Amino acid sequence: IPLLVRLLPFPRTMRVQFLALAAVCLVASAAANDKFTVTKTPEVFTIDNFEFSSAFDAPWQEGTIVQVKMTGTTNKKITDGTVKFKLYEAYVTHFEASGNLPYFKCDNKGCDPSQAVSMFLEDPTADSSPYTITFDYTMGAAQKTGVFSLVIWGVDQDHAYDFSVSVGYNYTNAAATGLRGAAPAVPVPEIPELPTPTANDVATLPFKYNV
Repeated sequence: IPLLVRLLPFPRTMRVQFLALAAVCLVASAAANDKFTVTKTPEVFTIDNFEFSSAFDAPWQEGTIVQVKMTGTTNKKITDGTVKFKLYEAYVTHFEASGNLPYFKCDNKGCDPSQAVSMFLEDPTADSSPYTITFDYTMGAAQKTGVFSLVIWGVDQDHAYDFSVSVGYNYTNAAATGLRGAAPAVPVPEIPELPTPTANDVATLPFKYNV
């Protein structure tokens, strides 16, 4: 009998269940380093850590809810802004989904950096502060290849880009292996450079729509 089993002080059935669960956890941990690829471009914000994970390690597939979490430091005082995303799929001409969230709670008088929506600031009054950005993202249906690139970026009160991140993931290998997010099976199209902020960017800052 393996040493681990002999040392466990509970019935044999529970030992077997425990070892089976441990084996599953080891497999999940081994796969955890191959969930997605990420390219980070810091601008006004540093990007010290980036996470892209689903509850209970659910596989990449349509309908899976993923939490996006990013931490770092702002290099200036942030009083309002928006985090945005666009989803691209390999060999599909146009982006398939888009969305945005304000950094903070806002009303017709402006935004309150101490009231987080998508971004928490450790010191909302400081010229530079550690931050945490978090939001949920629901994976959509594949139109062709199931190989995706999710582009995420932030725009602040000066209409400057704070950061950009490109996350690559796919459904193809996840379905074949039962594990989520192996490396893309086919090339992901190059994502265009982010455009210069326009009047539309100004119009979608939080204080314009979160009244």
